[in-house]
Amino acid sequence: MTEPLRPLHELQSFVLSAARVEMMREDLRLDDDLWDAGFDSLNALELAEACSEAGLADIDPTIFLTYRTSAAIAAHILRTPPLRQSASLLFHDSGTLPPIHCVSAPAGTGLAFAALIDSLPSHQPVVVIEPEGMHNQGRVARSIPEAGADLYDQVRQYQPEGPVVMVAYSAGGVPAYECAQLLRRDGRLTHVIMIDSYLVYDRTLRTKVVSTRQLDPARLQSRISEFRERLRYAYYNRTVRTVPAGADRYRLIGGIAARARRRYRPAPADFPITVLQVADSRAAATWMGLTPHITVLEAAGNHGSVLMHPHVQQVVDVLNEVIPSLQSAEVNPR
Repeated sequence: MTEPLRPLHELQSFVLSAARVEMMREDLRLDDDLWDAGFDSLNALELAEACSEAGLADIDPTIFLTYRTSAAIAAHILRTPPLRQSASLLFHDSGTLPPIHCVSAPAGTGLAFAALIDSLPSHQPVVVIEPEGMHNQGRVARSIPEAGADLYDQVRQYQPEGPVVMVAYSAGGVPAYECAQLLRRDGRLTHVIMIDSYLVYDRTLRTKVVSTRQLDPARLQSRISEFRERLRYAYYNRTVRTVPAGADRYRLIGGIAARARRRYRPAPADFPITVLQVADSRAAATWMGLTPHITVLEAAGNHGSVLMHPHVQQVVDVLNEVIPSLQSAEVNPR
């Protein structure tokens, strides 16, 4: 027998208290817009985890893009099942323009695109696509071709024809590239904007291996825990098509996706790519040689802030150039 739902005011009190703790803002009120008050993607993950630990089931962090106040979040929890039916979310759904498809990193969430969505006009629809199995009951892709095919299905669902513009963040660029290959086979013009996206894992960024003799007991215990996590990744990689609910799914899906990227051998492309890379990033170098149509731009901020205000305006500027150009190419093919 299930317990009755709590009164709304109790849920409101809990969500508000949790938001105050995560954001360290005791002055927050029920109807304050959390994002305007400084909420970020890390706060969203922590608030979702706090709701889960409190017995409110697993909360999809991307709901905070739509339900932006403590009161709205509490009301949503009462009336909505915790898992989505789809891996994608549509924003600015009243717009009449072809949508922009935003591809999140395999271990991240669509929350990374919150500032971009807010920076685009309301008549411009935006589809945010997360990996299958992240916040829905889909199976997790074990290879980049499989992840690209999942993404291809999502793109066709919202835009069955016409030129396609994708904005891919971080490692989300790899399945986006594979998806673009499938779209080109259909004869559709495609432009992929990579936001500090590496094609392959850069091994030069790995931390130096330290001998266990140099580790104090606390660090040694941490290394043992990391090894156990790798064993878990191996288990889910090879035997299970879905991953368990809870915050731990981000690490598990991230590990599965990293293994898929290491095994990926991309084919050359004939579609254009724009790479926005932050200072000291080598992201663009990993894509060189795959397509003759590559534009490299230096982005402001760092890998974690490139899609946040005020740096996100550069992405908007690139979109304002790419979209008309792609539409013109569709009307006037060479």
